[in-house]
Amino acid sequence: ESLLAAHPEQCLTIPQKNVRSLNLATAAGIVLFEAVRQQYCGER
Repeated sequence: ESLLAAHPEQCLTIPQKNVRSLNLATAAGIVLFEAVRQQYCGER
């Protein structure tokens, strides 16, 4: 928790409804997908 408190601007959240938790690989995949989507959105 102290690491999160020291760097709040670098924290991300993944909205989840009716899901208790995600494993690290799933969370990393969601974050990477969204980063690529935002970078290349509109370049079609």
